[in-house]
Amino acid sequence: MPQEQYQLTDAKLVKQLFDLIETGQALESITVTELCLKSGVSRKTFYRHYSSTQKVIEGFLDNSANDFIEILKETPILCLNTRGAS
Repeated sequence: MPQEQYQLTDAKLVKQLFDLIETGQALESITVTELCLKSGVSRKTFYRHYSSTQKVIEGFLDNSANDFIEILKETPILCLNTRGAS
């Protein structure tokens, strides 16, 4: 699977999982089947990406943290200390 398609599938799964959680559904009650139906992804494809619905959230958090770290690496450090400034 090309990287772009892989990322699009991940994005669909994450979005639909968060949409289900936002409606008040507990993570523990969301099934792989339900998530696959909502996101239009086959179970086989789901399991190529993740081993459980919990892993979808873990993957999202890992990717978000890595993206944030990369942004920090590329951003110049600004001095926010204004003490002593005239």
